[in-house]
Amino acid sequence: MPDNYYFDILGVDSILRRSNHNAMADRNQLANEKKALLDEATVIENNAKSQIEAIQKEAQEQLKPKHERIIAINDELLKSIDEEAGIVND
Repeated sequence: MPDNYYFDILGVDSILRRSNHNAMADRNQLANEKKALLDEATVIENNAKSQIEAIQKEAQEQLKPKHERIIAINDELLKSIDEEAGIVND
């Protein structure tokens, strides 16, 4: 008698094969779902990065004139301090 004789008689062998096939299909379905979720997460992340870059660019544009004015004020203050100290810059 073959080793799997009783499995064949009871139909267990075919049940096991179907079970393995279903498990493989389930794993493939899960793998495809995982890939789809990762793709969606990548799109969300890329959109967020784009939005952050746009916000940073806008903030830099708004800050630039303020920064330039602060530099001008510092230059004026230093010039005034130098004049009071008798330092003349030609």
